[in-house]
Amino acid sequence: MSSPRQGKNIDFDIISAIATRDAAVEDIVRELRNRGVKSLEDLLDMMRQAVARRDDSAKATPDPVDFKKFSVGADYKPRRDIFYNVPEIPVLVDGVMFDPKDIKRFDGQELHFIAARDRQSMIAIADRAVMGKWWEMTYVTSLTSSASSAPRALASHFSFPEPAVIYYEDDQFGGSIISHGKNRGFYDLTQHKTSIFGHSWNDRISSLQLVNLTICVLHWDIHWQGATMTFQASTPSSPEGPPSYPVDWEPSLRPYGWNDQASSVEGW
Repeated sequence: MSSPRQGKNIDFDIISAIATRDAAVEDIVRELRNRGVKSLEDLLDMMRQAVARRDDSAKATPDPVDFKKFSVGADYKPRRDIFYNVPEIPVLVDGVMFDPKDIKRFDGQELHFIAARDRQSMIAIADRAVMGKWWEMTYVTSLTSSASSAPRALASHFSFPEPAVIYYEDDQFGGSIISHGKNRGFYDLTQHKTSIFGHSWNDRISSLQLVNLTICVLHWDIHWQGATMTFQASTPSSPEGPPSYPVDWEPSLRPYGWNDQASSVEGW
């Protein structure tokens, strides 16, 4: 985890500010000068380099998910310096339902959360080994499941979207985006940028979408470590329509206390 992201009045996307007129001309000029831009040539060169970095990031292949890492050894040491944000929904821990504010009782204890499908509550598991077994089961299930339960003859007439998890910088699927496919993830979000001016994706994910993919896991730390938040996609029923595929749209991570918290992500 890094420190919370800076306020919009300090750490803002200059291009967006220009387009939406959210900043005064003198503010934009001052920010450009702070970034070493003293001429039009400097600005064009900065934009060229930034676009190149963004293209490289988009083309980079994230690390593949390795189900073997779901298992933890007896020497596994859970992270203790964890302080949770208070969620907006209750949390079920060891069979006991806690009010949102009571999550602070678990500060210093590594928890692994699973969102209920109705978004009205969460389950929290304190044992990473137990959580790992569940991930392993869902991973194997995803390998044996097709994109649709429809018969092959029917499904062949329809085109399914490529499996992906799409992460957004802002609530309601706004701001910059970053995405990966099935059985992939971002091992270290500090190495990926949200905008052409190079802000790190670390601690910046605020909403997400799962499309034709089953599971998405947000990790508190880089290297897929620390506390976690898991979301599950479900397949809508469409007996009279085209074949369906798994989806889950999370317009805000605030209800779960996970806004701007993830440092690595993965999905399968």
